[in-house]
Amino acid sequence: MCDSTVAETRNEPRALNWHMIDAEPVMLTWVPGVLLVASFGVSLMAGLSSSGSALIAMAVLSVAAFGVHLSWIRARTLAVGPRILVFAAQLGLTAALVWFSPFYGIYGFIAYITAMLLFDGAALVVAFCAIAPIQAASQIGGFKQIPSAPGAFVALLVVNAAIVIVVQWLGTRRAREMNEREIALRKLEEAQQRNAELHDQLLERAREQGVLEERARLSREIHDTVAQDLVAIVSQLEAIEPGDVAAERVETAKRLARSGLGEARRAVDALKSPMLDGQPLSVALADVVHAWSTVNAISADVQIEGHPVSTEDDQNLLRICQEALSNVSRHAAAKMFQWGCPMSTRASSSTFETTAQASIR
Repeated sequence: MCDSTVAETRNEPRALNWHMIDAEPVMLTWVPGVLLVASFGVSLMAGLSSSGSALIAMAVLSVAAFGVHLSWIRARTLAVGPRILVFAAQLGLTAALVWFSPFYGIYGFIAYITAMLLFDGAALVVAFCAIAPIQAASQIGGFKQIPSAPGAFVALLVVNAAIVIVVQWLGTRRAREMNEREIALRKLEEAQQRNAELHDQLLERAREQGVLEERARLSREIHDTVAQDLVAIVSQLEAIEPGDVAAERVETAKRLARSGLGEARRAVDALKSPMLDGQPLSVALADVVHAWSTVNAISADVQIEGHPVSTEDDQNLLRICQEALSNVSRHAAAKMFQWGCPMSTRASSSTFETTAQASIR
């Protein structure tokens, strides 16, 4: 079963190796035809084929070679079987053309590019070694010259095979380096993405820390200002002796009390509950009740009627709910708490009226 799976995988169509060729597919579509025409023309000018049958054979073989080339060059994928068939057909046609005229070695160069597009690894080396004898034969004047110059043929065969193998090794190394660069680039992009996420998290934490520090500062300010005013009020009241005319001291105490009350209100307004940040009152109420229910093991339910609109009284209503829950947990042996909040919000020039009702069961 494993062998059949491997065989099916090998027979699946794969993309051509365009990454090994620094050329556009359109250019490689027509360049072989140009080289075939050039090889045929040079053969005619050299007068190597004077017979009409030889010329016809070269023309037919040239058209056939170009047809084989067009049959696969535009395909995006090819399986292993069609690749071998295409290469064998092109190699045979090239050998036949070189038999008629060694000048078809000009076209034979395309066989190397075909092999690079179709094969890789050991199969590519085998394909190069199969092309080298044809190119060596064309370089010594054709297959018919091999018996008279076997040493030159062998030398050219070795040189051709060595050159293309070195070129293939350089191309493979270049492809490997490009792949490593792409992997490094992807890792760099991932690292940059992680850094951006960490930066956003740091900004969010810094903002939260700033909010907490500001609230702590305001709390200290409430403590300092209100405490000082209360101490001053007590001092003014203690300074009143029995029988003294206390009107001036009482007035001063009232003024200090009003000042302290104003400072407290101002600071409290600035210390709005963070539960109202980014969510409506109805959601904040539900969160408070559910959290209280979990902590105190008391069944609780929130019912909000109407369509509440955010007002300045949201903070007060949330605190009323928190205080009511605190009173229930401390003073009532309740098993269930139901918070009913029928809201009617009327906006006018200076007032917002919000009503709330709570019941304990």
